[in-house]
Amino acid sequence: MSGRKRICFTFVGDIERDSRLQRFATAAAERYDVHVLALHTRDVAAPEGVTLHRLMPEHPSLRRSLPAFWRRGGTLAKSLNADLYLASDLYSLPVAARAARARGVPLFFDSRELYTHIAALHGRTLTQRFWRTILRMYARRAAMLFTVNEAIADILRGEGYTVRVLRNLPDRIVREKTDRIRLALNIPATQRIVLSQGGIQQGRGALLAVRAVAALPECALVFLGDGAMSTEVVEEARRQDCAHRVHILPAVPSAEVLTWTASADVGLCLIEDLGLSYRLSLPNKLFEYIAAGVPVLGSDLPEIARVVRAFDVGCIVPADDAAAVSLALAELLNSPERLAQYREHCLAHAPALQWQQERATLLDALGAILPY
Repeated sequence: MSGRKRICFTFVGDIERDSRLQRFATAAAERYDVHVLALHTRDVAAPEGVTLHRLMPEHPSLRRSLPAFWRRGGTLAKSLNADLYLASDLYSLPVAARAARARGVPLFFDSRELYTHIAALHGRTLTQRFWRTILRMYARRAAMLFTVNEAIADILRGEGYTVRVLRNLPDRIVREKTDRIRLALNIPATQRIVLSQGGIQQGRGALLAVRAVAALPECALVFLGDGAMSTEVVEEARRQDCAHRVHILPAVPSAEVLTWTASADVGLCLIEDLGLSYRLSLPNKLFEYIAAGVPVLGSDLPEIARVVRAFDVGCIVPADDAAAVSLALAELLNSPERLAQYREHCLAHAPALQWQQERATLLDALGAILPY
């Protein structure tokens, strides 16, 4: 767009299914000429007002695709002549950092988690060391880091970074229950829907959820979004003799998520304590459940427990004890009054947990460095 300053976001993944990047880019596009450079296999539409540049991976393995992406993406990013580069994850940070340095313009980095402490690196010392080196090499060049909560922000500030907190909150509220999940899977009206939203990945309590629901024949467990552990979930459901009540739906575009969420009776947020990043995590699904009026059963981890208790929107359970999760779930589903109360609290507090507030913080941070 002629006359507007340009921002280039970099990202590894599917922008259509990443609500955080969508919201960042869409908000920035109100004031800037926004381009997103992404490494992904699927051809998807860009958000309104955003130009998408998609690079295909050169290898099925993400790890083996990254060096080529850093080279090709770096060249393309530099050619876009942006006035600011914003890396939306650690994996694309070298692309944004190199282009920003070559252009002599500011770099921002969205550290949406403590990347060197994620569950996927648990016990992988050499890989963890590699990503720590990447982080040290490039993040120190950033004029600003964003992250998802104050606990992570405090750690990053202690390492010398300038940080602002931007929670990944929903941009709307769904006040009426829907039947999208029940109709899509033909779940009997006699079964309650227990939802686990987001990818089926290590550390997200997928197998724990299957074991917990196995003892509750009145429940259907639905995963909205598949992932690396999908096969393990299916096998565990067979072992627990509840495969007919465990369902996996593919991920849906972020714009549609809440209408599916609103089908559930209870939403699971069973993050496991597999490292500092997960211990301090504040998953998108937690706020999506609240925005759809779905009571939460969450892990007894600091940030999750703080939100659930502060707004009184559900129950907290130990995320390493299937029996305790099963008992808490049974007690909750057998108490219509509690469910109704939690649902009421969700919808009462949802307006205070909307993206519009974070959007203002984002635009203020961008405007301070790149006046529009």
